[in-house]
Amino acid sequence: MYRKLAVAAIILTSISSYAEITNEDLMNEIKALRKEIAELKESMAKDKQEKNLIRADGNVRVSVAQPEAFTAKKADLKKLKEITLKDNPSKVDVNEYFDKIDELSAQQNHYNFSEDPQCKMIMKAGKENAELMLERLDNRNISQGYYKEALKKLADNKIKDMIIKKLSDNPSLIELIKEKHWEEDAKTVILANYKNNRDQVEWLPVVVSYHEPATYPDLKRALLSAQYNQAYIYRILSEIPEITFTKDEINRIWNRIPRHDQSAVAGFAVIAASYGNRDAFNMLFKFIKQTAVRNQSLRMQDETTTVFGDGILEDLKTSIYDILDCDVPYSELPAWYEKNKDKFVFDENSKRFVIKN
Repeated sequence: MYRKLAVAAIILTSISSYAEITNEDLMNEIKALRKEIAELKESMAKDKQEKNLIRADGNVRVSVAQPEAFTAKKADLKKLKEITLKDNPSKVDVNEYFDKIDELSAQQNHYNFSEDPQCKMIMKAGKENAELMLERLDNRNISQGYYKEALKKLADNKIKDMIIKKLSDNPSLIELIKEKHWEEDAKTVILANYKNNRDQVEWLPVVVSYHEPATYPDLKRALLSAQYNQAYIYRILSEIPEITFTKDEINRIWNRIPRHDQSAVAGFAVIAASYGNRDAFNMLFKFIKQTAVRNQSLRMQDETTTVFGDGILEDLKTSIYDILDCDVPYSELPAWYEKNKDKFVFDENSKRFVIKN
């Protein structure tokens, strides 16, 4: 069907009306394709209306599709109470029990994995069925959050090895490994699988903590190829002195960060500036000035407003002095910068921008 639609798109853009077509068969084919296109558009529009996109917010997942019309559909307590687990259940019984929970959970569009009743219901199966819980950790299963929470509460040394072994198949279990402080027990498995999971930022602090030279090339590549959290990754890697970056490498990372991502720009700008990147240095002051003006304007309307960028500015109030050789108060920095912006030079020894008289 999609091949036909592609052909139709080419044909339809090259003709203006049926009157220009002399081949009757071709005209009929185009009419049929027009109909298919219309039906496909109608189907897509219907799907868009009916489907709720899900956004993770800490331990809660909520719909963000058409927020103005969104009505939270939480766990159906009445129906959940009807789901029971037999005494001394077999593996088959437990799987059927889990199936019923998953089926009902799929009807929600709002999830609180630690507080919704499903977590406790799953825990009733006990740690002897931890393996069945681990099998439910699948991104295609919206209920997997409940199984993760249940495993966190049930996990102990008796099922530790089972969980560590499953880490190869489910990288997100690294969070459970960290929470239970099993990093050393899981070291062999983590090191064996890190190369395939270096884009998983949650793995980074654990692998860095091992200080294994064999991992350094992959750790460095984690930042060079990172699409987000660049500043966080850089600071974690800075715990290993042997991992270094050239000015060109830092510049490439900086240039790849989308300028609309204020948090990423502000976070990495200080780092890039510490390598002498003038664009990053100038961007910092532009960001400070624009955000301060905007926030002041918003607060004049509502003093209780929580303004986007406040957290970023708080970090900058200290970190920006890492690249400046001055004692100018933070509130006066924008004016000080404007006055001296043509005099700044980067000092390679101190890794700071100084004013050249």
